[in-house]
Amino acid sequence: MNKKVSNIVLSLSAILALSACGTNNDYKASSNLVGEGSVVNPKIKDNNPTKPDKVNKDDKKEQKTFKLVEDISKKVSWEKLHKDETVTGSTVCNDKFVSYSFYHNKLAIVDLSSSNPNLLENKKFLNVIGDRNNVDGSTGASEQVLTKVELAKDCGLSYSLLTKYKDSSKDIGVGIYKTNMATGIVSDNFAKITKGSDFYNDETIIDIALSEDNTKLLALSKDKEVLIFDAMDLSKAKKVISTEKTPKSGKIDNSGAYVFVGLYKRNKSSLGIYNLETKKLQGEYITIKYAPNMIVQENNNTIFVTSDSENKLYKLDISSKSNITLKDTYEFDNDIKSLAITKDKKYILALAGKKLFIIDIKNNTKKLLKEFDKEMDNIFSIENNKVIISYSNNLAYYNLEEGK
Repeated sequence: MNKKVSNIVLSLSAILALSACGTNNDYKASSNLVGEGSVVNPKIKDNNPTKPDKVNKDDKKEQKTFKLVEDISKKVSWEKLHKDETVTGSTVCNDKFVSYSFYHNKLAIVDLSSSNPNLLENKKFLNVIGDRNNVDGSTGASEQVLTKVELAKDCGLSYSLLTKYKDSSKDIGVGIYKTNMATGIVSDNFAKITKGSDFYNDETIIDIALSEDNTKLLALSKDKEVLIFDAMDLSKAKKVISTEKTPKSGKIDNSGAYVFVGLYKRNKSSLGIYNLETKKLQGEYITIKYAPNMIVQENNNTIFVTSDSENKLYKLDISSKSNITLKDTYEFDNDIKSLAITKDKKYILALAGKKLFIIDIKNNTKKLLKEFDKEMDNIFSIENNKVIISYSNNLAYYNLEEGK
């Protein structure tokens, strides 16, 4: 299982907004694996992303300049509750940031709305059960693993995914929870929650993602299915798409008509586009080795995808959903850890190793913004020109100011 995920906040003169679904680790959909598929479209080609021209556009044309300014007053950190505690995920809405760790099912909630952000909570997600892997000498690892948290953009609701810990035989409490943020995220009495509109009990779910309008919740199953729920009712999936391949990442199209899915098949991983109405594979772009683990949508014609253990970002033309083509490839020195797209869809921010890059989508250029003294794990673009980057048990804000 992967073990790192953090966030840092920046601020663009253009509004930054998070738009990618994907996680890492054995329990997360952002894994390197992609499902195998028997659906064949005569227009689909084995597009090898290493063949097209590599758009390493750093300094090849006149670029806009950006100044990255750290806001010292908006630094937040919190105490590690256990010596081996490692952040494995994080998410953000307009005024709340949540960091979580599956080792001890710890989470931290930070209030972003004030001029001086403060830590609201730093607590266990739920009671630890069992004495498996007595990692800190006093507390055993939980049989249920806090794998993913999604926040509705108004911060009113949270969606949390709990999965089995490794080879645990217990499936009590695993599945998807919907919780009112005003009352916290899943109480210690989680085992008392039964199947219904607030809890979907399913041990096969490996990742979840909210649609951009927050009306739908996507869930990926290792049983080679994509489930689509009404975000207010988790009692039963409204649509179930059979993928043939094992889904590893997913995003509901901004229009709500399609689903983008990172799929795994040995030496033939792919990005698949499924029609939500027909539940059929509309088109597929073969990515060869790794399944796409991060998917960012610019508009109805363009998406950006990258994969685990890969230092390339691919810009795909999806104007014809049945004939996906590669428009550009951006290369980095290290694997891409996190992507975010600005609210106005003009820029993409990419964390790769210790470096933060900005891609000007219209001018097709890539520029280094900042090199940190340690690797960062996650980046979010949010309202009011703020960008958040987090690492371990720290959170930082920056202003990204466009030069003349």
